[in-house]
Amino acid sequence: MKRLAKWVGILVSVLFLSGSAWGYDALDHIKVAPNGKGDLMWFKYYVAAPNGWETKISVTNTAAVSVVAKVVIRSYKNSTELLDFMIYLSPYDVWTAKIYWDGSATKIYSEDSSCRNQNGNWASPTDPLDYALKTIGTNLMAFCPDDSTTMGYIYVVQTAWSNAPAVTATGQPNFGAAGVSKADIKKWYEMKASGPFTVWPMNSAFGNTGSWNNSLAGYELFFNRLLGMWSSAVQAVVLRDYKSTIYLDLAQTNRIGINTSNNSLGEIEAAFSKNEIDLPFVTASDKATVHIFSATTKYTTGQDCTKVSTFGYDGPWYDKYTASDGRVIVSGVEIWDVDEHKTTSEHFSPSPTSGWRNEVEIFAVPHDWPEGHVRYPFSGVGIVAGDLVYSKSGAALTYMGIPIHATTIFFGDYDSYAIDGAWSNAPVTVGGVHLPFYQYADGITALIP
Repeated sequence: MKRLAKWVGILVSVLFLSGSAWGYDALDHIKVAPNGKGDLMWFKYYVAAPNGWETKISVTNTAAVSVVAKVVIRSYKNSTELLDFMIYLSPYDVWTAKIYWDGSATKIYSEDSSCRNQNGNWASPTDPLDYALKTIGTNLMAFCPDDSTTMGYIYVVQTAWSNAPAVTATGQPNFGAAGVSKADIKKWYEMKASGPFTVWPMNSAFGNTGSWNNSLAGYELFFNRLLGMWSSAVQAVVLRDYKSTIYLDLAQTNRIGINTSNNSLGEIEAAFSKNEIDLPFVTASDKATVHIFSATTKYTTGQDCTKVSTFGYDGPWYDKYTASDGRVIVSGVEIWDVDEHKTTSEHFSPSPTSGWRNEVEIFAVPHDWPEGHVRYPFSGVGIVAGDLVYSKSGAALTYMGIPIHATTIFFGDYDSYAIDGAWSNAPVTVGGVHLPFYQYADGITALIP
């Protein structure tokens, strides 16, 4: 147990120092998928640290359709893009990969033939994708010295799908058949850009539309390869009806919700805004709990790493509430034990009330009480009418709370356990119409401004 406690301590230190269906139109709002299937997902965090700490991710195509999607990996501090690539999923296909530290660099590894490797070949056990994340930066945000590749978050966005039948005359395969060639999926997808073709067999928000596909699901696992310690699987944050409106390939750096879909970034923030978050903890001399918060819509911008005061933030909520030093200030954090004792004095490491600077933040819960929960309140903040935030269709948009994802990880005697927290949904209005449980509106016909 002393060995485990030592390694957990090293991990935390490394991370802290790392610095009826809806129609297809602009009135169709994105929402958190109540059934866990959609066309956009976030893996809220990944960790790849020394001493064997790794993260496994998995994307499942749950339908009899072929899907093309883009995977984007971003850094923990400023959401700087570290790597992007395409995956090609046949019907009922699963793609898996892991993010790990090889002693000198953070790498992604996959033997799955749904992606191509660094040599342009389809990945396999004998020729895997095994590629270092790049500190590339962009004209939006340079890769700053206090950022790191060892921690961050990942999103996957569907760009096209098809269940078109085979056409013998053109050689088109049956895209609705399990086992369709990944090379054929790639070939026919890329015809949209290169042509020529008679009828493009793919469906997308930038080409043939048809009905929409929300078939992607995902989960992640945090584990230690050397200790043999695994966490429980945590479901990815899955949204449906995002509807990417541009042809995605490797030629561009894309930020979710910024002129790239049928939904604005404000609509995406509204979909998962939370009024308060409650996360459990268990602590002792041989146990530890960390709380992870992921601000995947903050999107820091700025070209001079030495001048945080000049940074901007694409997410409307974060642009409003981020201070000049890059922090979001949190107040009123409460720690409760199992006997309903409460304290507002907290000794987190680091302290959440001192401000949240990073896109992915980790807080170690103090050992004051052995078990209980922490309440993080956000009910007094939000986007109001005067902030002039709009849906993609131009309707005024308001939402309270904070757009953020939260996870608890327990470190015990032999394993770690990861669970999502509990939260209160934030009120949302679109065009002055209050939409209760905005993120759970699914499978209905509705007229929304």
